[in-house]
Formats: sequence, structure tokens, C-alpha cells
Amino acid sequence: MTWANAARGQNKQPGVPEFKVKVQNISGRAIRGLKIQAAYYDATEDLHTIPVAWNWQSAIAVGAETTLHWSNSEYHTKDFVGWLVAPLKVLYEDGSTWSAPGTPESMAGCFGEYWRDKKHPRITLLPAEILKPTPSDSKPAQ
Repeated sequence: MTWANAARGQNKQPGVPEFKVKVQNISGRAIRGLKIQAAYYDATEDLHTIPVAWNWQSAIAVGAETTLHWSNSEYHTKDFVGWLVAPLKVLYEDGSTWSAPGTPESMAGCFGEYWRDKKHPRITLLPAEILKPTPSDSKPAQ
């Protein structure tokens, strides 16, 4: 999976912010569902993991690129300097699954980041705390 544009946007409902992530399915298999973990960096660049995993329940064809959208009314007012997103679990159309491995080293290239400062250095290793299991959000993505 490749990631881009992890950032805030404006939802279809006026006044309701949203979180948008553009993903591309490079797995070689069609995807039926995703569980995504997100975290934000505060003004001192401490990482804060969002306490629920976000879900996406819509097909993503092999090679297809799509933008995932979640309402973000709870986190849109946070002062942040960056966002980080990573897949926790993938459900493929054939019923098989992939789960994030327990080590950050094995997730190389399988996460996305967004920094307000476009010149901010990119991270090279996914922080381990983002791979810790969290409850799933009960509302699927829109």
C-alpha cells in the first residue's frame, strides 16, 4: 500500500471537518476492508495515537488509488504539526487477511505521513506505539 495526503479536509457536511488519506492498492489482491491507525504530532513533535482505529469498508481494486474519508470533528481543533497513518489489518476479497507485524522494521514503506512544514524531515521508521492494538471505531468511513 502506498499513502499520500494524510491531512485535514472539509467534509461534505458544512462545518464538519474530515481526515483524508489517499491510498493505492499494490498488494496484488483486491481489498474489501481496512483498519487504519492514525496519530498526530503535537507542537513539540510528541506522537499522540488516536484511541480508536478507523475502518474503511469499500472495495479497492488491484492497482487502484482511492481517497479514504473519516469525519474528524474530535481531532480537528488539535494543534498538530504532522499526522501519521498505518494499516493495522487488511481484509481481501478472497476472505484472507493481513495484519500489521509487531515490529516497526517490518513496516518499511507501509505508512504515510503529513507535515505542515513541507520541508520537515521524513521519518524512516514507524514508531512502535502506532502498531499497538486499539478498539475499532464503530462508525465506518464515509
